[in-house]
Amino acid sequence: MPPRRRERRRPPSPPPSHVRTPPSAGSSSSAGVRLILLVLVLAALRFSGRLQWSAPHTYTQSLQTTPLSVYERGLVKRDVSAREILAEHARVSENRSRRNFQNPVLAYVTPWNSKGYDMAKLFSAKLTHISPVWYDLKSDGKRLVLEGEHNFDAAWVSELQSNGSLVLPRVVLEAFPTVVLLEKKQKAKAIDLIVNECR
Repeated sequence: MPPRRRERRRPPSPPPSHVRTPPSAGSSSSAGVRLILLVLVLAALRFSGRLQWSAPHTYTQSLQTTPLSVYERGLVKRDVSAREILAEHARVSENRSRRNFQNPVLAYVTPWNSKGYDMAKLFSAKLTHISPVWYDLKSDGKRLVLEGEHNFDAAWVSELQSNGSLVLPRVVLEAFPTVVLLEKKQKAKAIDLIVNECR
């Protein structure tokens, strides 16, 4: 039998970092001190004016108005730069009702941009057609499904219609276009789904 090696005694190793030790009595007082310090810092920032709690405002409150139209400001042209768009994007004409362009005017409004809803209401007298992007026509196996009914806002639509604008919801065709457009039965089903939603 070979001779045995003597095992050396090793000092106990510290617990791994992922093993937590129970908190000591002193750590709870440390947490209390941190909480009091946080409250004092927030109070100091509030009173210094660096931290302000203000009520949310609508996009229309932050618009700058000008008596000049886009034509008078020289913005209607073929070559528009990004710098001009950024400089003018929050500036609107004071004239919210008189139309300078006699042809039909279509505006798209997307549900993910609430500013569009405000702007459509603000300038609805200038817009002949407003098209909110609300609906998706999808295929679920062999049947068609119209989604997006939850985006419909009856009060917003009636306000726009009272100013003379036509509201024409846009339907995104997510189903296979060849199936919907070429097959007469599917085409008729798609039309029925859309018409029934608009009633």
